[in-house]
Amino acid sequence: MTLQQLEYIIALDNHRHFVTAANQTFVTQPTLSMGVMKLEDELGIVLFDRSKVPLVPTAAGVEIIKLAREIIHRVKNIQNIAGTETNNLEGTYKMAIIPTLSPYLLPRILPEMILNHPKVGLQIHELQTLEIIDGLNNGKIDFGLVVTPLEENSITEIPLFYEPFYLFSSEDDPIQKRTMIKPEDIDPDKILLLSEGHCFRNQMINICNIRASHKKSINIESGSIESLKNLAMTGIGYTLVPALSVQTSRDKRFIKKFEGKEPIREVSIVAHHTFNKKAILKIISEIIHGNLPKEIKEINSKSIIKWR
Repeated sequence: MTLQQLEYIIALDNHRHFVTAANQTFVTQPTLSMGVMKLEDELGIVLFDRSKVPLVPTAAGVEIIKLAREIIHRVKNIQNIAGTETNNLEGTYKMAIIPTLSPYLLPRILPEMILNHPKVGLQIHELQTLEIIDGLNNGKIDFGLVVTPLEENSITEIPLFYEPFYLFSSEDDPIQKRTMIKPEDIDPDKILLLSEGHCFRNQMINICNIRASHKKSINIESGSIESLKNLAMTGIGYTLVPALSVQTSRDKRFIKKFEGKEPIREVSIVAHHTFNKKAILKIISEIIHGNLPKEIKEINSKSIIKWR
């Protein structure tokens, strides 16, 4: 049994296709197939059911692959420790980020990352929170940028900043006549929500006090904050947006801030507790801190409420 064979079965489990798995591990399809077969012969069990399309792991295969992921994860941690000791950050890291952060945060941080750390590669995946948690736990992702707390014992959370929410509506909506708003001012019939799976959707529901049983005559949900903003500008409703998404003077015309203590979200960098390449987390954190808008930098976390 070799580490390369373990990499093969992990890739095959990830992609459920021999050719794709071979491409991902930079070998030919016959080489990968032979490596998997030799491992199966050595173990005396079949790891994948090849009669199904796409192929699936057998019951025994599921357990073996789980252990293989843990082994490869620990091997990478050994390499990470060695890299940390020599202050060597060279290499490629798999980073995930939630969709409600990605379009607003990545353009702020990637130019500096590319300029100042050209030998550090980032494979960036836009994923929802549950997918990121799963990726951190099975070794598919090195670290992520998410909204916390996650309340996962296996994951380390490093809070980076607190981001307030604003109401976003057309200029003709009556709510725009208010200087500032309160959660009770929001009409549940008019709120436009993100689709299921986005953590920001749950925060919107909590702030706006929308009950699961509440029915609207027109129910619009979207996977994009920008889509919701464009819909709101037509006057058919309004939505909540995170502060980073308010990027232009035009956007500022359509927002209303909350009175008193603002509803906010905590944004953190997260990694599996066994991840030892702390230097890369420090670099990403420092670049984020240095490129946040002034108004977010000035937010005092002790004077605001975290809505979950």
